[in-house]
Amino acid sequence: MEQMPFDDLDRVFEDTVWQPLREGMAGVFQLRPDELPRLAIFLAAHAALDMLLIALAAFEQLRSSPIVPTPAEAEAALTRGSEGTFNQHLQTVRNLGVIANTSAEIAAEFNRVRNRFLHWKPGDGERRYRGHAVTANEGARGWLMDFGAFLDDPGVRRIVGPSPRLISIEALLRERQQGGSP
Repeated sequence: MEQMPFDDLDRVFEDTVWQPLREGMAGVFQLRPDELPRLAIFLAAHAALDMLLIALAAFEQLRSSPIVPTPAEAEAALTRGSEGTFNQHLQTVRNLGVIANTSAEIAAEFNRVRNRFLHWKPGDGERRYRGHAVTANEGARGWLMDFGAFLDDPGVRRIVGPSPRLISIEALLRERQQGGSP
């Protein structure tokens, strides 16, 4: 049996799986198919915010600990921190005072809008971010700029690198062992 070239496989996938799925999702969310990529990026940005909130809380708690935790203890702190909801993660970070109020408001707005997509109920209407449809140019521009502003928060900058990429548990522990903080 002759193998199908990847280009043909991609075309078959596009025609038989992706295109019908894209059209079905657009119908469910009442979006044009060209708006789905913006929604996907918005939802991925929300997931990234949640990961950052979890890491911020865990790293702040580890940083302020009187003892230097082992890698296993640090990983356990991140695992414990991941339990709960986005709002619980946000409240923990707010209580620790590691991000500015504007960054907390950005995270809260992302979550409010995300909930309108994922916890739909009749009468919810259009999903808007600061007055603009999430999937429209103005709405996407707004939440993308806010996401960038969140990443630029000094508290967040402590745990993200220039790429931005979360620092590793090992990097945090190295900093602690050398007497510094992230």
